[in-house]
Amino acid sequence: MIRIKFFGVRGSLPISGDAYCRYGGKTTCLQIILENGHSMIIDAGTGIVDLGDQIINKTDPLYLYFTHFHWDHIQGLPFFKPLYIPNQDIHFIADYPKGWENNIISQMNGQQFPVEFDHLPSNCTFHQFNSQSRTLPSTLRMDTVPANHPGGYTVYKLTLDQKSIAICTDNELLSTESSARSVSDFANVFKQCDLLIHDCQYLPEEIQEKSGWGHSDYRSVCDLAAMANIKQLVLTHHDPCRTDQDIDEMRERINFYIKEKSYSFSITMAYEGLSLHVV
Repeated sequence: MIRIKFFGVRGSLPISGDAYCRYGGKTTCLQIILENGHSMIIDAGTGIVDLGDQIINKTDPLYLYFTHFHWDHIQGLPFFKPLYIPNQDIHFIADYPKGWENNIISQMNGQQFPVEFDHLPSNCTFHQFNSQSRTLPSTLRMDTVPANHPGGYTVYKLTLDQKSIAICTDNELLSTESSARSVSDFANVFKQCDLLIHDCQYLPEEIQEKSGWGHSDYRSVCDLAAMANIKQLVLTHHDPCRTDQDIDEMRERINFYIKEKSYSFSITMAYEGLSLHVV
């Protein structure tokens, strides 16, 4: 069994107010929990603050995987309470060229944040991602592939007991860059996934003026899901200008589109506190 819990589902910047209560306004952070109790955290947007509050009394080592280092995916880390627990083991992991750790350390340099990273009482260790890493349970396969996003992005695909999920919160499926992966490339990566968590920041009519920004619209994501024959699609990285009502209306448009196309996968709009199980 794989359990996925969402602690932040916004893109770009956090947002608050009565119009954003149901889906939430915190930026990207997910927790993956396996049947054997092994847990991993994906990204450190402002959602990681609530996650830290929930696990503050746990003493097990923590494993934090980064998809990339744009501000909305790391800005919650300085407020992650386990960082301030003496001798708490925290492992930071990314599939990026060496030197990526500076993206984490530099935001806690005493100038942008008052606590310097080197003065933290926890035991923080940086690792280059390796699919055979000792940090992964022997029964879990974890693969990475790049996505279309400015500055780079790492997709994480997890397979356990013939069940698979893929996490791709920032990806421009219709990118015109010469080096970009095509929709069919991603369909091969995500083929027959039980669960695909994918970026859906824009509406189809917005995507042209947002070209090169590194995000997708719901039509292209639904077409991808159909090509890949996935079972469940979770749409995330909601635009900060999009209210609860706006997201509800987007969901209605998506329902109409998948019915028109006779697509058979299920759709979920991600929200803070959403918990899903793949069994």
